[in-house]
Amino acid sequence: MKRDQRNYIKIIIIAFIRFFGDAFFYAFLARYFSTLNFTSIQMGILLGIIPGMAVVGNIILSKVATNLRVNRIIFVTWILVESTFIIFSGFITSFWWVLLFDCICCFCSNSFYNLFDTFIIYIANKVEKTYSSIRVFGTVAYIFSTFIGGFLISKIGYKYVFLIGGILMIIAALIFIFIKFDQSDFNLSEQEDKKEKTKLHLLFKNKSYILYFISIIVILGIHWSSDSIYNLYTSYLQIDDATFGYFTSGSMIVEAVTLVIASRFRKLKSLKAMFILSASCLVIRLSIFAIPNLNNYVYLSAQLLRGVTYGLLMSSNLYLLSNIVPHKYVNKCFFIAFAADESFSALINLTSTTIISVTSYTFIFILLAIIAILPTILVTFIKPLDQEKGQSKLSSSLRQTQN
Repeated sequence: MKRDQRNYIKIIIIAFIRFFGDAFFYAFLARYFSTLNFTSIQMGILLGIIPGMAVVGNIILSKVATNLRVNRIIFVTWILVESTFIIFSGFITSFWWVLLFDCICCFCSNSFYNLFDTFIIYIANKVEKTYSSIRVFGTVAYIFSTFIGGFLISKIGYKYVFLIGGILMIIAALIFIFIKFDQSDFNLSEQEDKKEKTKLHLLFKNKSYILYFISIIVILGIHWSSDSIYNLYTSYLQIDDATFGYFTSGSMIVEAVTLVIASRFRKLKSLKAMFILSASCLVIRLSIFAIPNLNNYVYLSAQLLRGVTYGLLMSSNLYLLSNIVPHKYVNKCFFIAFAADESFSALINLTSTTIISVTSYTFIFILLAIIAILPTILVTFIKPLDQEKGQSKLSSSLRQTQN
């Protein structure tokens, strides 16, 4: 078997094990917080830290992750630091210690996945495979791990499930060490790093990118924050961890199926439709959550729509972006949008627990559902980039700035 093919198999195994360990911790983190009897303000801080530290982590990562050789070291280091704190997270109950561990874990986690995606794309391209052919194994891992995790928590408690999750992440890091890279690719990435940086503010002259930027901030920002609020809501409804895990596993199955089906569509019209449908599913899910006194299984079943929302976004996001900005700026534009949507999510998480304590879960879900309608309108106005015209304008602007 050739080296590239072996690397492909290894990265699939890494994705499966890493996501399996991830779900044992992050899928149940907000519910764990709810068992510690913190105040609404303390809960808001802990939930706000999750996306807030993701922004910090990505900013720092963008500065230090400069080439393939350095990225390999960061990849392993990031996992080892994160997994170590995850292993001990369930053994602490003091708010300040929980906050510290929460900061470190979330700092590493979200930025890690952006770095992981670059390796997935690199290895997939070597064997002429798609990104989704590897990433889908992460979703499959979540299907099993959320199902098993909820059951295990009901039997042995959070701290031992978190410990198992951390150990699995360490195993993923150790396997990654055995992936071999081409020396020529190391040299090429180092040469690319020495080239002059893009003036990112000039990209905001693209009106379609602004529409995309606002849309992805709203969809993903509310998507992430609604997960945290939903987790607290299920605890409020006294839904046990096992049942919560089973239905979370179900939403991952829906996500995997959506990912496979949606990955077949690449035309701009289809990509826009997927964005609109993604936002629509988010609005419907939040609207159902907002209706009080329904049977608990109605709320749990509505969470299955989460799989449709995120599956459609994963399948269409980068492809849509590549239709509206020059290809070489896609990753940079995505990073800006990602940092912004995590900031928006942090703001929602920080204030949501206080809003809920003053009003109700119904109010916060209605508010988020109304805001989530915005992308369904904005995306319709996105137009494809005239590559020749767009490149010419951007190049001209960059030359003027440099002069």
